[in-house]
Amino acid sequence: MKPIIYISGPYSAETYLGRQQNILNAKRRYIETLKSGEWGAICPHTMTAEMEIHVPEMGHEEWIMADITMLAQCDAIWADYLRNKKSTGTRLELAWAILAGMPIHLGSRAPSVSSILRNNRRQDLMDPVCKDLMEDVQKIFEMVSDGMIPDPVFYNGSALIPEVKP
Repeated sequence: MKPIIYISGPYSAETYLGRQQNILNAKRRYIETLKSGEWGAICPHTMTAEMEIHVPEMGHEEWIMADITMLAQCDAIWADYLRNKKSTGTRLELAWAILAGMPIHLGSRAPSVSSILRNNRRQDLMDPVCKDLMEDVQKIFEMVSDGMIPDPVFYNGSALIPEVKP
């Protein structure tokens, strides 16, 4: 069975065209991931495109909660963070993944399984991101304590990281 990678990136935008561009960017990364042959993938953008029109009663925070619940089922996250630092959803998804100990890919190209394992948790890459996300980590703790999202402490782990037996 292939590991599942979560495609993180901005959805919301100030304009309809901006939102469509965000969806297309995520779809491009989703296709790139699937074509690699190494991954299964979850791309919330393709699953929920324009749902704000069909389910207007769901607010932004509810969509974030649904996205993080999907993320909790994955083996890794691909967050093109340097291009998407302003996205609230990307920041919260990445903060959750950091707290869960999930393998993380921050680049703009689809990772191979071997590269995500080799580069996972490199201090030179992760330290600035962790520092930048401190407020988002706090928001994750608040959302967990309010029962809104799964607790990253109870993340079932990644198929990419063998379970360590005591």
